[in-house]
Amino acid sequence: MSGAPSTVIVYKSGGGYRVNVAGRFGGGFSTTRAGSAADVAPFVAAQMQRYAESNPHGGSLIAPPEIAELIPETLRLVTPKAAAGRMVRPESELTTEVVA
Repeated sequence: MSGAPSTVIVYKSGGGYRVNVAGRFGGGFSTTRAGSAADVAPFVAAQMQRYAESNPHGGSLIAPPEIAELIPETLRLVTPKAAAGRMVRPESELTTEVVA
């Protein structure tokens, strides 16, 4: 099975946040969300559920502290699922990073 872990990257941009989502096969999107961290965090959590939890390779979140702390810990780093009794991607290849 080919593919890669999903990644959701969030960074400040102007008066809001820029969200870049990369899916398993390189697909995804970029969008700008206005508002506070509390306004943006539910959207980011939904993208982690949509892209990382459904990906057998898992996924990771890279976000400023004010966003990361509002995302449930189980969604910040989604580990790969077992495939035929083996890991499809070593957990060590996935990272979660909080950027200042």
